[in-house]
Amino acid sequence: MVRKIKFMIVAVFVFSFGYSLLNIDWKLTEYRQPNIDDILKETPLHKKYEDVPNKSIIKKIELGFMLRYYRLILETEYRYIGSIRYYKNCFVKLITSHSTWFKSFILAFTMVFSPLLIRAILYWYIAPILNTRTLLFDNGNIFGKTSICGEGEKNLKVEVQPNSSLIVVNERFVNGIEASTNLKASIRWLFSWRYPIMSFFCKLRCMNEYKNTSQTSAYIDVTSNDPDDYFIEIDLNDCEGAFVVPSKIKAFSPTLNIKCKWRLFSLISWIIFRPRYYVVSGTGKLVLSSTGGFANRKATNNYIRRKPSSLIFADVSLKWNATRTELWYPYIIGNGELFDLRILGEGNYLIQNTVHSKEFSLTSPESVLNVLGKLAGF
Repeated sequence: MVRKIKFMIVAVFVFSFGYSLLNIDWKLTEYRQPNIDDILKETPLHKKYEDVPNKSIIKKIELGFMLRYYRLILETEYRYIGSIRYYKNCFVKLITSHSTWFKSFILAFTMVFSPLLIRAILYWYIAPILNTRTLLFDNGNIFGKTSICGEGEKNLKVEVQPNSSLIVVNERFVNGIEASTNLKASIRWLFSWRYPIMSFFCKLRCMNEYKNTSQTSAYIDVTSNDPDDYFIEIDLNDCEGAFVVPSKIKAFSPTLNIKCKWRLFSLISWIIFRPRYYVVSGTGKLVLSSTGGFANRKATNNYIRRKPSSLIFADVSLKWNATRTELWYPYIIGNGELFDLRILGEGNYLIQNTVHSKEFSLTSPESVLNVLGKLAGF
């Protein structure tokens, strides 16, 4: 809240300056240029010119040229320098006006406190109506048949079985290869040609595919040069569907498929920035990455609450409802989310250890892309 007040104070000064600058009478509609002839008549040079006898033609001509030159100087001064003075006076008049500061204060106050008002309406009036009534993901009596291995590793040893392949999204994630003479490398251009935009923006493009042509298993070490990145392996066996965040995928089996799901008519899905999400299905391996590591969890029909931004993988057999967050103040000031996820059923899910509470602030081009990616389910 202190930062918002500081922002409002700075915004009032900026808006007042900008309002005063924009509302200057740039067209000089009220500017009255003095009569140059009347000014010249009051000058000593003009009086001297009048006092010269007509017989002194040379002196008369000389003073005449001097008068014309002085007239040109006066015209320049009043046309340009005078207009600059007029602009300055207009700006000073506007910037010292009480109405200018009042209008700037109203605009800054609206910018700062209208989001708080909108959040208050969502929290006390909209959220209670939507609370726990909407399923965030399509589900049913489907068991994903997924197995999450461990809690995440900085250097993950992934097995590539005989006559199978593993696709790694980038060469820099490959730290080493065992039995590499039996692994044939090739290019996989996109994760899914059905979803080329998702594949492109999630960096699932121009990837390395390693195929094991031997009769023994080979191993690939998956790691990163970022010390905060951790990796986890998920095995899918005839999985009919599991929720996944595509941007977290760093390696996968080519036998896996991905499909987009829409929740366009779910208000809660829009509020938590998930009108669209992806499910992965098939048989194979999936390697996900996360900053700060993972928490491998298993739901057993107990009451569980989670933050929506922390979820990156889950069985579709689980039921995910939204329940309003318990504390209103953190959400009102923008330090929390409106809804928590309420998990029901039995199955596996995966959350990331670090949660970025400010990921939806539109303060930079990168954060704007993050919001668009979140809406697109990336």
